[in-house]
Amino acid sequence: MPDICRRPHDFDRFWAEVREEVYAVKPEAVCSPDEVWRSDEVLVEHVSFVSIGRTRIHGWLFMPARPKYGALLYLPGYSAATYMDVLMGVYRQLATAGFVVFGIDPRGQGASKAAHQPSEEGKLLTGISSPDEHIMRGILADCVQGARYLAHRAGVSKIGVGGHSQGAGLALMTASVAPELVGSVTAMIPFLTHYRLHAQRRHQVGPYREITTYIEKHPDAAESVLNVLSYFDTLPHAPRIHAPTLVGVGLEDATCPPDSVLALHDALICMKGLLSFPKMGHVHSPLFYHYAVHWHRLHLAQMQATLADLKLGI
Repeated sequence: MPDICRRPHDFDRFWAEVREEVYAVKPEAVCSPDEVWRSDEVLVEHVSFVSIGRTRIHGWLFMPARPKYGALLYLPGYSAATYMDVLMGVYRQLATAGFVVFGIDPRGQGASKAAHQPSEEGKLLTGISSPDEHIMRGILADCVQGARYLAHRAGVSKIGVGGHSQGAGLALMTASVAPELVGSVTAMIPFLTHYRLHAQRRHQVGPYREITTYIEKHPDAAESVLNVLSYFDTLPHAPRIHAPTLVGVGLEDATCPPDSVLALHDALICMKGLLSFPKMGHVHSPLFYHYAVHWHRLHLAQMQATLADLKLGI
């Protein structure tokens, strides 16, 4: 395993325990129609479900009248919220194309922000004293619980996961923590990647600057901080991902620099693809979504298992 993918000694045990804790929780979903975003072809519901710590998480489910291509879980960027016009519009388009789509706000974000308010120092530093206390532990648990619920609602054994920036990082780690649920991954300019590189560079752009600022104030805590963050870094998760994974990189991205994204792509040992955008910074790429749709269609169509093969416990 490359040094940049080196895991803490208890990494696998840590995530096995998180997965086990999630699977012990019934989602207890509460659903209500969303008349604002529904259309003749797509029904839309606001869904809240219970995750670990009895935390209720919110999301929106898009159900096409004639599902054709499986189900997609989409996860939000660092400061995004699912119920933004741009995201809801994209999800409805995906549903119109034939996917069941579930966009969720994990704890500390959007409609679920009150469930775990991020620290004033930033989300990456929320609970930085230990991996058990870090907000990302709960966030990843919420993503896995969302995947379980979506598979149940869509009647499929495996789903696709995707996202942009933080959402891309969460999609990758969801595929690592719950490989039995994930059949395809699309990750556009993934954040949560290669913290040590950004700390060494004293990165000042985007949320990585939270790490720089903290270490400058607390230099003696640098190794402890980076060790905690390594549980929530896509690099040590990458070799655990089995699902075919499509990664997008913007070669002018100052927030998630291309060398960190390319290091992630190199670390993946699953079937993988890379889309490189020479003139793109840290933005949403409609072209990436075009390729993502085809990626999910191709790989979810190859899933032959039935829902009965997967013991969801729901």
